[in-house]
Amino acid sequence: MAKFSLLFCHLMVALGITMTVAGVSLGGTLQAPYEPDQLLVLVSYVGIGFMVFFYVLILVYGAFYGACRSITKASGSDEAVGDYVAAMRRAQPVISVYVDCYHTESSSRTVTDSDGNTSTETTTYDVTSYSETVPFRYTSCTDSTADISSMGPCVLLKLTSKWSYVLGDSHTKQVLERMKVDLKELHRHRDSMISVTERLFLPGFEVSKTFLSSQGMPYFLKRRWQFLSSVFLMGFFYEVWAERLSQRKVFKITKTVILA
Repeated sequence: MAKFSLLFCHLMVALGITMTVAGVSLGGTLQAPYEPDQLLVLVSYVGIGFMVFFYVLILVYGAFYGACRSITKASGSDEAVGDYVAAMRRAQPVISVYVDCYHTESSSRTVTDSDGNTSTETTTYDVTSYSETVPFRYTSCTDSTADISSMGPCVLLKLTSKWSYVLGDSHTKQVLERMKVDLKELHRHRDSMISVTERLFLPGFEVSKTFLSSQGMPYFLKRRWQFLSSVFLMGFFYEVWAERLSQRKVFKITKTVILA
């Protein structure tokens, strides 16, 4: 998405240059006693505004964002990928039930529009009076996560992780559902409304993680070259080149929990 936004900025700079050149060249052909065409003057100024604004955006992107930002956030190498996968296989999920007792309140205010007419605006919002998190204590957990291959011939591995859990048998499902029902009945009297939901947490889990290959980084894949490409309006092509050096994979983590 960022790559196409960068392309849009380049196109806007090109449009600004075109408008500026067209306005100046056409306006310059007008000779006295004719008055300068105000529309051409406006086109020139708008073109200059487009050119400067989007060129600054391109420079900011090249200096602080872009492909090289992923490199600065990257960790480890091919071995680090294996370490992360192994850590996720060993991780034990934390399953809890969250109780939220709440009621609704409203507030009103009087507003006046530009014509002097007044009206009343009413806002309704939820107010929590009591909340509690109760852990679901299972007895065993098995990992059924699919294996992930090594980085292969790439400089960067951009890993997107997803995780889920499965209740291993009907007894575990019944106990968890009964726990929700009991907590709802226990705290129903606290307020006019109540919600009981599951909350999940996997220690060490990261949705997005980038790994740098141990083979080394190409000489031109550095922030200063990225910025120079932005200065000369070649940032989009630099991003395309850097993207071809990256590999994307999805890592699906699955846990099965059982209450004996």
